[in-house]
Amino acid sequence: MWEPQFPGAHTYDAAKAVAAGLRCRPFAQTVADTLAWDQQRGQPDLRTGLSRETETELLATWHSQR
Repeated sequence: MWEPQFPGAHTYDAAKAVAAGLRCRPFAQTVADTLAWDQQRGQPDLRTGLSRETETELLATWHSQR
């Protein structure tokens, strides 16, 4: 994953993990498998981030300062 604000944040040497059996797979497969898991787990939606109200307030403040 790439985070423009933090270049190199996900840079690490995975040699030990690979030696211990870590298998790399395509990112798209990881995303698809995670989505399938989430849909099958039968729990409430996972939620992250700001509430709609907080996001609206922050955006209004940011736009007013431009």
